[in-house]
Amino acid sequence: MKIADLSDSETLYIMHIEPLQHAAFLKNESESVPIDRQADLSAFIKAFLQKPAMKQRFQKLLESEPALLQGHHYWRTTSENGIDFASSLEVPHSILAFSRIYNGKELLCAINLHHEDRCAVYVTVDNALHASGSRMFCLYASDSNSPAELNVEDRNGKAIRITVSPGELVIYS
Repeated sequence: MKIADLSDSETLYIMHIEPLQHAAFLKNESESVPIDRQADLSAFIKAFLQKPAMKQRFQKLLESEPALLQGHHYWRTTSENGIDFASSLEVPHSILAFSRIYNGKELLCAINLHHEDRCAVYVTVDNALHASGSRMFCLYASDSNSPAELNVEDRNGKAIRITVSPGELVIYS
């Protein structure tokens, strides 16, 4: 069954939002989205589900990238200046960043929960999986303004600098 064929409530179940706190690619047993950010995440998910083209593209990615559903989940630290990193769950900017790692492959996901402002941040990636100067490639962007590739830099171990439009999701590998 495909996401595009499901009702919104069935889609939310498939994406494992319990109750609208986690998507399957967001799921983490040890740490949930803080209460003050749950409403923003819920609004993002509802808006996402109302865009059939995005749901279809995301469904294809779920089918082709097992890491999104089966990979280990890691919340990622972020930084606006590339020096001071903190959990994306705790910082005041609007990016939620996390990785799913499966069979030595990392998929970095970032959601801009702000409704009006683009947000640019450095996001930590797995230091052991990425060499300095290597590139991560965009697998999914709900906005066409996202770069096709990003350079991995030596910051907080390893990091990439992403810019995410308001209310949008990007996934890099």
